[in-house]
Amino acid sequence: MSKPRRLGDTEKSTTRLGVSVSRWLIRLGVLGFLCALAPDTHAQLRRPKADVTPLVETDGVRAGSPTRLALSVSLPEGLHTQSNTPRDPLLIPTALTIDAPSGVTVSEIVFPPSTDLKQAGQDQPLAVFEHEFAIGVQLALASTVAAGDLVVPAHLRYQACDANLCYPPATADFEWKLRVVTGGRAATPQYREVFDKIAFGRGKPPAAEVKTEKSELGTKNAEAPLAKLDGFTVLGTSGGYLGADEFLKFIHNARRACVASCSAPPTAARWPSSTACLASS
Repeated sequence: MSKPRRLGDTEKSTTRLGVSVSRWLIRLGVLGFLCALAPDTHAQLRRPKADVTPLVETDGVRAGSPTRLALSVSLPEGLHTQSNTPRDPLLIPTALTIDAPSGVTVSEIVFPPSTDLKQAGQDQPLAVFEHEFAIGVQLALASTVAAGDLVVPAHLRYQACDANLCYPPATADFEWKLRVVTGGRAATPQYREVFDKIAFGRGKPPAAEVKTEKSELGTKNAEAPLAKLDGFTVLGTSGGYLGADEFLKFIHNARRACVASCSAPPTAARWPSSTACLASS
């Protein structure tokens, strides 16, 4: 016959069970938070910078006439970007956005031919741009465009990759500076070595960008939680393809840093780290 349990024993057992369940819930909650934090932490990795050089085909342009521009892009050796039309829809394409001023219309954007890059584990080669390439742009200037300096701002969004990993996407802001001339002044060609390699006439006009109140509200709501991560201190980052040993070592080191951080007197700046340490206790 089993020995009857005292009320105090039952309460203690229930308390221990509650503590155990609470600890597991805390661990699961922190693990979920760290998974959400991973993309933002990955953004702390070094971002290779693309050097962009805006070029104009002639030293002067005329109102009422087409004008050709080019953007020369150069990445460090060994890097590439996805093409403007990657085969895998999950990859980030290279995109050029032009803020055309009044009286200026973008007729076409000409991306270079992509290069096939074979990678282990991929069923088909990636369509990429090598570390140096040029993008062509043809503008149409209205006859009402005034003579003088004309600035055309633009933005190049790209994601640099190497043989092992892809870095966080980046945007390079730049502008073309045109000189609108009148009269019989002859325009002098320039940068022929770049423009002669661009297949003008085979490009496409830019896709129309449609913004709605709902989409803008969704973007703001998505960015709001990320602002709360500013209170965290990033003690280490990792990225790319880690083997099992490297991954476990990274987790072990992160746990040691977390415990060390929690041993210090708590401050407002340390509360997020202290919360994470609860999962390690």
